This record gives sequence, C-alpha cells and structure tokens, in this order.
Amino acid sequence: MAFLDGSSPDRLCKPIVEHIESLGVQVRLTSRIQKIALKKDRHARNFLLSDGNIIKGDAYVFTILADILNLLLPEEWKPIPYFNKLDKSFCVPVINVHIWSVVWALFGAIYLCYGMPEVYRVLFEVFGLDPEDEECQPKLRRQLEDVDYVSAEFEGKKLSWQEVAAYKPPEDALFAHPRLFRACVPPGMHRFRGNIWDYDARPQVMNTLGYPLKVKDRIPEITNARNIELGLGLQLAFLHPSKHKFEHPRFCFERLEYVGQKIQDLVMAERLLIKHIDAPGKWLQEKHRRILLNKFCGKYLREKHLHRFIIYSEEVQDSYEQNRRLRNPATTSVQQAIHGLAYTVYGKPDVRRLMFEVFDFEQTQPKAV
Repeated sequence: MAFLDGSSPDRLCKPIVEHIESLGVQVRLTSRIQKIALKKDRHARNFLLSDGNIIKGDAYVFTILADILNLLLPEEWKPIPYFNKLDKSFCVPVINVHIWSVVWALFGAIYLCYGMPEVYRVLFEVFGLDPEDEECQPKLRRQLEDVDYVSAEFEGKKLSWQEVAAYKPPEDALFAHPRLFRACVPPGMHRFRGNIWDYDARPQVMNTLGYPLKVKDRIPEITNARNIELGLGLQLAFLHPSKHKFEHPRFCFERLEYVGQKIQDLVMAERLLIKHIDAPGKWLQEKHRRILLNKFCGKYLREKHLHRFIIYSEEVQDSYEQNRRLRNPATTSVQQAIHGLAYTVYGKPDVRRLMFEVFDFEQTQPKAV
C-alpha cells in the first residue's frame, strides 16, 4: 500500500530536494567523495569528487554510515581519539524483503490473469531486464571450450519480448513448424539411436511412464519426429554426467533437469493454489517445499524401479554397487529431467499427469522421527 500514491523518490525525496534548493543550497547527485584533502595543520582543505570537481566550504558535516566514513578518513585523522570510536562502530545491513515479496506476488498475479506473454512484457519492457548483460552470463566451468549451438533463426538477431512470446520460425528455417521438443535434444544426440539402452531399457521406461501419448498432428511427419525426439530425450534424461560430460558437456541430463525444476515448481504452485483456495501464503510455501523435497523426488523414481536404467560411467557404477549405502542424488535429477522432457515434448498437461497420476507427488509422507 505504501507505493500506491507514488514511488519513494517522487513522493518523499523530490519535495525535500525542492525545499533545500529553494533556500539557495545546491544538491549534487552521482558525485561521490573520492578523497578528503588536508592542510598542513590536518584541517580539511576540500573534497575531491569522483567526477573531478573540488568542493570547498567553511565547514564540513558528515551524515553517512560509519562504515563508509571509516573508508573516507585520511590516515592523519585516524590516530585522533575522536575518530578512534569509529573502529568499534558497524552498520547492520537492512534488506527490504517485502519489496521482493511484492514483486513475486505481482508476477504471480500477472501470470494467473494474463499468462506468459504479459509476464514477458513486464519483465523486458517495464523492468528492463537484459539477459545479454555481462552480469547475467554464466561463468566458465573449465578450461575446455563449451560449444554453444544456436538455432539458425536466433543467431545474430536480438529478439524482442513480443517475438519471444509469440515465436514462429521463418519458412526457410531447418524445421519450419514451431515446436518446443526440438530444443530438448542437443545436436549430435542422434548418434545414440539404436544402442543397447535404446533397445533394452527404453521400451520399459516408456511403458512405465505411459509413452508415447496419442497426439493428432496435421502433418504425420511431425508425429514421427516427436516420437524420435521423445526416445532420445528419455535416454538423455537417464544419462549421468559422469558418462560423457567431460568430452561432450551437453550429453547429460542437466539441460532437461534445469527445465524440469522450473516447470514442476510452476505446476505444483498452480495445483496448491487451486486446491487450497483460502490457505495463507506461508502455509502454501511450506507445503510446496515439503512435497517437492529432493529426497521424495528420488524416492518416487525408485518406487517405479526406474533408477535401474540410469547410465553411469564404469567408475561411478562400481562405487554405487560396492557401497549400497552411498547416497545417490542422481535419482532426483533424473526425476526432474523427466518432467522437463514431458514439458518440452507434450506441454504442461503431461507434467501434471506424471506428477499426480504416475508418480503421485501428493502422497502423504511420514514425518521425521
């Protein structure tokens, strides 16, 4: 409610600045004090600002935090008993948590009322989010170069939020028909077709998960392509990083796991919001967290006996076989990767089917003793 009558800079700070300037005083912004210049008698001569200007005055008054003043103090002033007190002073950091809560609630309301296109608009147009900013780029994981294969229709073109929200590939693109499942399998994954896992494990996994689903496409080739991508995606979802990651970083379940983490959070949030129509937010957050605990996600996968099909390197496989008590976080990752694959191939309805019909995420879990 505090911001409904205007933002703090316009509502509070601007009238104060106007009043100060009406008294003949100059207000300087974005002019940080870089150094306090002293006379020979150790009195202040002037302030050197970060923009190169010099400020001289009859008296100098500091109203800044003790930590910042400690950094600005000249070395000649630090032995003075008056300034010795600053060494024992410190500032308690204050974080406006309620601001983040308002932002999250705002995006939740926008998504529920208008859908993802409006979320894109608010993110990129209103808040000015820039995914290409240097601070948004991931750090290099190792010395070997990771090749980033960019789709031809995206390469060299900066898309606006309107184009992202309603993306349609150009007619001369490699795959002219828009579909997200092309993004689930990285280039080169087709070399795994026809291997032992594809013949032995894939039919059992697909039977357990209820795949393939019956989908009516206007073009039969799209249905065949989707089924091929589904089979390769399932193998990718069960591919442990220890197998090929050092030589080929994209051949593991991490890519699908990333999508699965986000989509299962969204599906569970929608489920709880509709099911518990009058529950408070804190209660919903706690229930959401407890249902999607990592140990439970891995447990659901093991209950379906799907952990037997995870593809490890020989070294990791031997370590798990020799020590049955060794914790295996890969089961949770595979579970989330399956959800990511379901979303990219069939969309959110299939994620709901897996979470609440196949794996039954809402089953009651015993409390810890």
